[in-house]
Amino acid sequence: MKKSNIYLEAAVNDDLETIQILLKRLNLVYKDIENLLSNFIVAKDGIKIVGCGSIEIFSEIALLRSLAVDPEYQGRGIGHLITNEILQESMKKGVEEIYLITDSASKFFDRFGFSIISRDKVDERIKQTYEYTEGCPKTATIMKKNQKL
Repeated sequence: MKKSNIYLEAAVNDDLETIQILLKRLNLVYKDIENLLSNFIVAKDGIKIVGCGSIEIFSEIALLRSLAVDPEYQGRGIGHLITNEILQESMKKGVEEIYLITDSASKFFDRFGFSIISRDKVDERIKQTYEYTEGCPKTATIMKKNQKL
């Protein structure tokens, strides 16, 4: 197998369609991401986008969104790289609590200090997001991480 040189960078406008295709392929919310592009991180192998992730920020809280890795690249730590970068960047932006909504990755996010919470404990600003109201099923798991300094 060919060795890859994965690196992370901020997404640019030209990345939008490729990100949407990746998210759609993995059955993740993709319809509203154009407004979040400025907070997207992409993982690239050469010029190919092989992963992505973003946050939707509401002052001191945020919703981690759209963490995805191309199936051909899964199992190589790319999801960890993207998640760590998002968490570091969110702290620089003053985010104290991060929420996420997942159908299948709660064990992955446990490793980063996220804990499952009940829907009635979710901040009202998160409850207004597209991902919460329409994008994810009501049966999805909601997790939260406190990262106050």
